[in-house]
Amino acid sequence: MLRRAVLLILGCALVALSSAASATIVKPFTLRGLATEAHEVIRGEVIDEEVVYDAYWDRVYTHNVVRVSEALGGNARPGDLIIIRQLGGQLDGIATVLVGTSDFTLGDEIVVFTRTDGALHYLVGMSQGAYWVWRDAAG
Repeated sequence: MLRRAVLLILGCALVALSSAASATIVKPFTLRGLATEAHEVIRGEVIDEEVVYDAYWDRVYTHNVVRVSEALGGNARPGDLIIIRQLGGQLDGIATVLVGTSDFTLGDEIVVFTRTDGALHYLVGMSQGAYWVWRDAAG
């Protein structure tokens, strides 16, 4: 009887842990799914980066400023500046590391699928929502 009770408790614990773990998995998106979920789809250039500490969430975030070159969907217009916020970065000895974020570099030409709260933009599906534009010698 005791053995059954222990097995039942262990089984419930495993179910609870597996349920909690599944909440941390990012849903995979198709290109159509990214476009459907995005408020904005833009091509632009990364022109600035700032790492900030958000005391409310007690987290470090990286903000990348992107100058819009082409609006492929949404309300952004060429020349607009948008700020893409991603969890993670290092600031004043505080580091937050998260697998699945996109590591933008100044000067990168990118296409991003984002959702916005009106002030900041967030990649749809984390790194799934970011693409780099690579040009060959012919442009």
